[in-house]
Amino acid sequence: MRTSTRGSPMLDTRQIGGESLAEVAHAGEDVAIKQFSFRELTYRRFMYHPTAKWAALTLVIIIVACYGAPIWHLIAPKFIQAPDQYSLLDAGQGPSLRHLFGTDSYNGHDIFSLILYGGRLSLFIGIGSMTIAALIGVSWGATAGYFGHALDAVLMRVTDVFLTIPALLLVPLAARVFGEASPWKIALIFGLLSWPSISRIVRSSFLSLREMQFAEAARALGVPNRRIIFRHLLPNAVGP
Repeated sequence: MRTSTRGSPMLDTRQIGGESLAEVAHAGEDVAIKQFSFRELTYRRFMYHPTAKWAALTLVIIIVACYGAPIWHLIAPKFIQAPDQYSLLDAGQGPSLRHLFGTDSYNGHDIFSLILYGGRLSLFIGIGSMTIAALIGVSWGATAGYFGHALDAVLMRVTDVFLTIPALLLVPLAARVFGEASPWKIALIFGLLSWPSISRIVRSSFLSLREMQFAEAARALGVPNRRIIFRHLLPNAVGP
């Protein structure tokens, strides 16, 4: 028989992690199955996802190459130049061993070196803006999806308003209003204009997750809403 009752000598012989129940439990005892934390589940999912590993490796290489540009300049000054280093005699050259991407046609700046130094600003703005957008979007969408009703309607109407704003057109204007443009200001502006799409994705996940049995059980036990949202529902909403 495949079914067994507590106290009965008959055990389920289905395999659990390569071992049958008969090998891991005695008759009349409960079977303890290891539970993984959110961090462990995220790590296991990442390690079994080849695309994610290659993407992470590529990102690490780009970060090391860009932020290590001053070090590469000290190690190989002939190949990696400083931002203010140029030679008019080298202007307009094509790719070569010394200038991998060639030089510009104005002052003879090494294009590859300029890309490395400019990449630091691009990485800061990109990572900073997406961090801000994720923090706002996740909190906004989780609140709307969990509580629903009138609060959901109000929050989503505000989200719709932000979705109609053309971010690329408003960034220069906002930077002008906030004073002299700087990387952190641009990252902040992009982050404040990029969160609506994230909030809608999180909201759609929470609308279904809040009706699940584990969420209802947590509410019945008196678990605070904040803990239910960030401890129980949010880890399950990360998948989409």
